[in-house]
Amino acid sequence: MNNYLFISIIDNVFSFLNLLIIIRVFMAWFQISHRSPLANIIINITEPLLRPVRELIFQFNSSIDISPIITIFILNSLKSLLISSII
Repeated sequence: MNNYLFISIIDNVFSFLNLLIIIRVFMAWFQISHRSPLANIIINITEPLLRPVRELIFQFNSSIDISPIITIFILNSLKSLLISSII
């Protein structure tokens, strides 16, 4: 039972992070103000995840920011590794 609870928590945390990254992408597309408190919370949570990937991508002079896609892929891979190590 403990394993199921721990797996559920891991799954929910990673799903929440993925959702926040997707919301952040929509914020950029629709140019939502970064001054709102909710936008600040989303940025403060997602920026530490996106920044290292973004810096790595821009080393290769990429003109398109694909850091959210790569970050979601990394998060999902990490989630799978964590869950498989528990099972």
